[in-house]
Amino acid sequence: MVYTSALFVLKSVKQRMREGAINVTLYTGRIPFEATQEAYDRARLTLDPLSQFVKLQTDPQYLKNYAEYEERYMNGTFDFYDADMAAEILGKVPIEIHGETDRSLKNILRDARVSAADAHSLYLKRKPVAHIGYVLEGS
Repeated sequence: MVYTSALFVLKSVKQRMREGAINVTLYTGRIPFEATQEAYDRARLTLDPLSQFVKLQTDPQYLKNYAEYEERYMNGTFDFYDADMAAEILGKVPIEIHGETDRSLKNILRDARVSAADAHSLYLKRKPVAHIGYVLEGS
């Protein structure tokens, strides 16, 4: 699976980069990290995750669309989290994650992880939903 809009942008960035330049991207997607990695690979950019964070879902009205796509086209799920549960977990764990893939933060938050369908249900109950964001360096 490749994240096609990211691939298009990254290929365009790669064409315009000067020798030795880097591209720093704030990525707040719900797309599985492997798809992001594949987009960087196909654009012939190295991917260096600089930092990770948990972000509230700011456009929850689209969760239904994510749930439908997840059910119809994916073998897995998008990466959403019950925000209240995630906050409780993170409040108990001193956390600073730099220069790693998203596996470490996903592992910490594994008990708060929900599918897009479950995230949509939380939204309908007026409960907050979150996802992981990244600061990425490409060169």
